[in-house]
Amino acid sequence: MATESKTERPSSTFDWVGPLSTIPLAEVVRRIANEERSGDLQVIFGQTIKTVYLDRGFVVLAASNLKGDRLGESLIDRGRISRHELALATMLMKTGQKKIGQALVQAGVMAEEELGRQVALQVNRIVLSLFKVHDGIYSFDERPTNIPVQLMVSLSIYRILLEGIRRMTKGTLILAGLPPLDTSLRVSEQPPFTIDLDQLKPVEQSVLRAAGRGATIQSISERTEHDRGRVLRACYGLLSAGLLEEDTAGRPRPKPLKVQEETGVFLLSDLEKKFAKIQTTNARQEILMEFDHLGQMAEADLLKVDRDADLAKIQEAYEERRKEWSIKRHLVEQERSLVVKVDQIQARLERAYQQMLSEQSAPSPPLTNQAAAEWSSPHIEFSESDPLREDPEMEAEAETEPEDGLNRTERVQQIKDALQARQVGEAQRAVEPTGDSGEPEIEIEIEIETGEFDTPYLPPLIEDEPEEASFISNEVEPQLGLLIEQEVEEAAAPPDTRPNVAESSEAIEMESSATPRPLSFAQRQERVRQLFRDVKLHFQVRDWDGAISLLFELVELVPDDAAYQGMLAKAMLRHPVMRKNAERHFIEALRLAPQDADLHYWLGLYYKTFGLKSRAETEFRTTLRIDPKHEGARKYLSGEGRKKDPLRDLFGKIFG
Repeated sequence: MATESKTERPSSTFDWVGPLSTIPLAEVVRRIANEERSGDLQVIFGQTIKTVYLDRGFVVLAASNLKGDRLGESLIDRGRISRHELALATMLMKTGQKKIGQALVQAGVMAEEELGRQVALQVNRIVLSLFKVHDGIYSFDERPTNIPVQLMVSLSIYRILLEGIRRMTKGTLILAGLPPLDTSLRVSEQPPFTIDLDQLKPVEQSVLRAAGRGATIQSISERTEHDRGRVLRACYGLLSAGLLEEDTAGRPRPKPLKVQEETGVFLLSDLEKKFAKIQTTNARQEILMEFDHLGQMAEADLLKVDRDADLAKIQEAYEERRKEWSIKRHLVEQERSLVVKVDQIQARLERAYQQMLSEQSAPSPPLTNQAAAEWSSPHIEFSESDPLREDPEMEAEAETEPEDGLNRTERVQQIKDALQARQVGEAQRAVEPTGDSGEPEIEIEIEIETGEFDTPYLPPLIEDEPEEASFISNEVEPQLGLLIEQEVEEAAAPPDTRPNVAESSEAIEMESSATPRPLSFAQRQERVRQLFRDVKLHFQVRDWDGAISLLFELVELVPDDAAYQGMLAKAMLRHPVMRKNAERHFIEALRLAPQDADLHYWLGLYYKTFGLKSRAETEFRTTLRIDPKHEGARKYLSGEGRKKDPLRDLFGKIFG
């Protein structure tokens, strides 16, 4: 198949536009992956145009102008749907302005997870078809990816290279991609992905055995019983996929390839959508129940506040109820009858609020002599038989009281008050003119048990700080059951310290996305440092609401920092309500730092809590590919990730 005519290997700096007759497409893809580039790789041959969308070196989507490459036609060809079902989905597309996949899910033809699998199969088929082209033109337009993360698929670029090169039939292109035949190859010590033995062709297994700890391409071709052309193609495919590597023979080893396992579905799971459906169902029931009792409820019951509450409590209760019903209105915005009911409920809340305000402004009747005496009593004494006097929980709390005399609730409130005072002071200084205002400057000092941190402009992950690392790792032992217990404890805390879990993550994100006043570079740096310090305080007192709110602002200021995205995802993971939205931020952090083993491990923990076993195992395997000594991932895989790794089994046989 392959000829031995001298063929010049393409330079690693070849142009981003060129003919596929002399430059193998595999070399273009390898360079994009190795240099972690983002953009659109387009291949034109005849009247056909196919485009591969890449994000930081990974394939995330593909498109084609061929009718047979459309998702609907492809599903019909595979026998997954009928023409009638496609026509139904097409009708829904036109009426609801939806994409074909969304229409298929809405029509009940397939579930979201299966849609992701079918889209991934379609992308895989389009990309692999390009490796057979040798008379077209390629071009790569580098730019940030514009594909939404919810449409990205999880496919391994290395498995695509291996399977794509198998489809190459032109010998000169195979030799053009291979290094010189006297180059020594050996089995890679760190393969970038997992592949089963039965997925390797017999010639590829023979090449791996022949390469062993080091052998030239020429000697490998001579020591195998397969056709020479097939052996050279297998060498090229295994080398491109990272299963073989060049033997440096004492020279510095090149940087290892990025690890990339694949799930073969959408990058994001359907957790958010499942929770959204549950929320919508619950909201629908709550709206109907509230509306039925609307005319029978008193003002205080509508606002969920005590009848004798003061003005501040009434205002706070009204704001909470208003936000609560705004969220429910958003959840059912597609159902007009329910929207009308919510509007009437909100109008009734407004009237109840105004009524209670007017009652507050009315003069109160004078106190009786007995009531006045009780009101002015300097203290309250418990009798010997009072159950509160002998409450074991109160005694235990008194025994564990800190040296400064504050219990945990009081310490949480102290830090929150200090943070709020700092923010108020900064806001006042921002609007005051420069110069002496005549008021003394107030300094707020916050003592932290772990001490003060010197935070750079772009600080490392919070785990890189020794004190914070012990705090987080001790709190989240590889079993997330501890996290769940902790969240239950947080939810059972007194009302004045319990995080407000009534607001959804969408409401917090909308609040945090308000357009801030433009900051100078120095102000931006200082704001980042301050936010990072404050986030640490909120982490220490386990105030996830406060931490998440600050981290949203931090991510907005420094959007391309994986550390902050990872911190946000971990904080959301601990939040009883916002946990479902943590996945998106884990994915974004891993897009920025795909070789962060700890982030992959945390994402695996996240999937495990929701019972997504396949996704969890994929993340744990990725963790071990990057860091083979990672104890947490090894524990969750119970050693199976190492003992049953098919590549390690094969390499063990090769090396004896």
